Amino acid sequence: MLTKDQLAKIAQRNHIGLGVQERDYIQHLFLSLLYGKTQDFVFKGGTALRVAYNFARYSEDLDFNSLLPSEKVKELIMSTVNELGSFGVKAEFRKPHVFKENGERGLNGDISYQGPLFTGKSGSRGKVRVDVSLRGETGVTKKVVIAPKYDDISQFILTVFTINEIFAEKARALIIRGKPRDLYDVWVLLGSGVEINLPLINKKLMLYNKTFDFAEFKNKVKESERDWETDLRGLLPQTILFKDIQNTVIAGFGKNTRL
Repeated sequence: MLTKDQLAKIAQRNHIGLGVQERDYIQHLFLSLLYGKTQDFVFKGGTALRVAYNFARYSEDLDFNSLLPSEKVKELIMSTVNELGSFGVKAEFRKPHVFKENGERGLNGDISYQGPLFTGKSGSRGKVRVDVSLRGETGVTKKVVIAPKYDDISQFILTVFTINEIFAEKARALIIRGKPRDLYDVWVLLGSGVEINLPLINKKLMLYNKTFDFAEFKNKVKESERDWETDLRGLLPQTILFKDIQNTVIAGFGKNTRL
């Protein structure tokens, strides 16, 4: 395990908070161990954008899709959490929960860990949320070689959704839950040259019996201003103005969806 001083130097270089950097370190440790034993988890979401595609935003959660049964998923997560001990990180998988609706839909829980910032007090423990979708959704994936910028983690290979799949899921997430971090990710992906694939977005929305509606999308974008600063606080090296992002995303979708 890295020392607090080593972690502090990395956080300073990245212009990010020490707690956020610690969580990123634990996420990389967990991923290296998990994918060392299985490729049956498809990595997705905001953390996948950072780890697999080198995007700037830090993230709190680890999100996956898997076609494995919930008991096997739980077994793999718990064994991986236990293996964090080999790096000197004492951790446990807390409150694992399988939620069902017309069959198994997903498994989630929290990795509670004693990382480089642990002082012996419970308040210094860190937490990473893990969400695994078991809804049978599939998409285009790729294998990516990860070379962590942490000295004690060797490079590893993981399975991740392609950037187009993640973009479609982020657009869906913005419509369904309207979190500012989803809007930010959509903006970054648009700026990186990802094209809007309306059929793929509608395929993702089928899970919620919805189709893309530009007026609804525009409202969700505007609503996210309310929690813009609080939702993204600590996850970015610098502040981004909501107004600039709102205008770019609305204009991009308005033009490319021809609505």
